[in-house]
Amino acid sequence: MRAHRVRALLMGDRACVFYGAAEFSRDADFAILADPGNLARRGRAR
Repeated sequence: MRAHRVRALLMGDRACVFYGAAEFSRDADFAILADPGNLARRGRAR
């Protein structure tokens, strides 16, 4: 998603690990900006 410039927010346990926490639940939660251009970039980011 980064290479395609998708605007998104990493949330939950993965975000905690990214910022230094020791534990996580092995899933990732993203909030993705629901803008037509951003959603098109997200579609190409598979």
